[in-house]
Order: sequence, then structure tokens, then C-alpha cells
Amino acid sequence: MNHNAALPEFEYSSYEKQPVYTIDTSRSPRQILIVDNDLPLTGFLRSELQGLSHAVDLLHDGEAAIEVLRKRQYDLLILELNLPKIDGLNLLQAVRVSNPKLPVLVLTARSRTEDRVSALHSGADDCLTKPFSLLELTARIGALMRRNAGVIPNVSSTADTL
Repeated sequence: MNHNAALPEFEYSSYEKQPVYTIDTSRSPRQILIVDNDLPLTGFLRSELQGLSHAVDLLHDGEAAIEVLRKRQYDLLILELNLPKIDGLNLLQAVRVSNPKLPVLVLTARSRTEDRVSALHSGADDCLTKPFSLLELTARIGALMRRNAGVIPNVSSTADTL
């Protein structure tokens, strides 16, 4: 990853650039679909996640996402709620009917608690609001990937005190 490359035009001050998990390179790349209409952000995320050995597809509206999800299998869906054509909550509900085991991380500009709770009740596995820390996002992605793969994570010694 080239961390010195010019960044797109939006504010990155809260997008930290330190991944917190490693990828098992003996396996094929994880397939991630990002559905978000924020083009600079999705380009940034694609670059960062590809740098972590993921294969990343980008879509910018809910209607296109439904079509692609009917044809392709993914290991993770990262979803914005504010989408054109079909909004993120409706897309999420459709995904849960057709692919109930697909891990879904909602990454949204909607900051109200009610929106995050609604996403979780609609089937999201996790929610994160924008702006976000890349460090936290990659940790959440790693946790969802491990959980979906049935991998027991290495737990730090601080967990022994809980």
C-alpha cells in the first residue's frame, strides 16, 4: 500500500490508515461488495482493502446491488443506507431473504441511534457511522470474516481479566 499517494478530495482526518488484522494468504482473496454512492470513499476503501488482499467490487445503487447479489457470492457486504433507487434498509431486507448467512456491515452517514438500531433489526451484523476510523473498520471486517469462517480469534491477555 502506498500511504503517501494523493488522497481523494474528501476529508480523511478520521480515516486512520493502520490495518489491525492479517490475512491468511494461503486462502483465496475474500470477496467483498461495497454498496455506497460516495465515489471518493468507495475508491479509497477499495484501495485499502485490496492492499489487505481482498477482492473488492463497488456498486453505487441498491438496484444494481440486488442484481449482482443474485448472480455472485460474496464473503462480506459493506452497505450504506442512503442509496439511490433502492435504499439500504430495503436492500438489506432483500439480502436477508436470499442470503441469510452473508455478513453485512452497515457503514452509513446516518448517525441517529434509531437508524443503526433499524439496520441491526433488519439483519445487519454490525454498524459503523461516518466519519469512521479505518483501524476500527478493518477490525470489524476481520471479526465478521472470522465469525463467518468459524475461526476462534486469538484473544489478548486483557480479555483474561474479564
